[in-house]
Amino acid sequence: MSQFFTHFTRTTPDGWAVKLFGVQHLIILGFFFLCTVLLWKKRETLVKKDLLRTPLAMIMLAQITMIYSWYFFTGYSGLSQSLPLYNCRFAIIVTAITLLKDNKFGRTISLLLLPIYIFISILGNVYYQKSNYINYQTIRETPNLTVNELNYEDFIVRNDAYTNVFSIQSKVIQDNYIKIKIPISKDLDDKIFELNSKLKPKLDARGYNIEGINIIDYDITERQEDFFKTFQKNYFFKIDSVVYKPDFVIAYKKRSLWFETYIGIKHLEEGKHRLSFVKYKSKHSKDLEVIKTIPFWYYKDAPKDE
Repeated sequence: MSQFFTHFTRTTPDGWAVKLFGVQHLIILGFFFLCTVLLWKKRETLVKKDLLRTPLAMIMLAQITMIYSWYFFTGYSGLSQSLPLYNCRFAIIVTAITLLKDNKFGRTISLLLLPIYIFISILGNVYYQKSNYINYQTIRETPNLTVNELNYEDFIVRNDAYTNVFSIQSKVIQDNYIKIKIPISKDLDDKIFELNSKLKPKLDARGYNIEGINIIDYDITERQEDFFKTFQKNYFFKIDSVVYKPDFVIAYKKRSLWFETYIGIKHLEEGKHRLSFVKYKSKHSKDLEVIKTIPFWYYKDAPKDE
């Protein structure tokens, strides 16, 4: 139970999302459709006896209390997430108050909170621009000129963060090798299916599952080996302009899975280099496309971060 609670309240994103019209999505849509039908059929009784007002308000307040409790106890975010500046959260709070009180009171609260909400929303987006050419918006469009700390494992571990493409051990490397981690994700799965369509299952097993319940209708051991071989065959790395074809392994820790490999770099000159994650553009092409590039600095005698 404690392991489930730890996993349920985790603060590290796992990169998973509900697949559009997948099994989980259809179950959710079916549930809401069923609720809608029941509400419509029982609408006269519900309105006459006023059975919905309090339960709906309590559900809304419980949901907003849970998310803010999670923010507070896990330290997940600062004011940018913790203030109710998102439209949905603001609407939940006002709607719950309106349901618990009379409509006039709800409208009064809404009118009082709306200008405050607008003012804080605008204020939260104000910043001082220090350069005509370099600012917080444009650097996201020029990854070749910038360094993202989420690409480096030492920062990720210290800050309980997450990378969604690949990462290396540090920005400044003193070791004579680069350690590379590639999280196994839905996007990576889809790319492998494009390169080897035989691997795409009829029933998508991705998403939340319960241990001991298996919905997979194929030999997972055999398919796993084919999946791994397809990845090994089509994905590479480049350091500057030199292509490397390293041997990967599948690594895991608790419920996290990733591909891992190492590339020797003792032959490199000291200074700045660029590590690029590349793949074949398609199963019929030998042209390489760059997925992501990470800069690093190699210094044999560089002091390591404590």
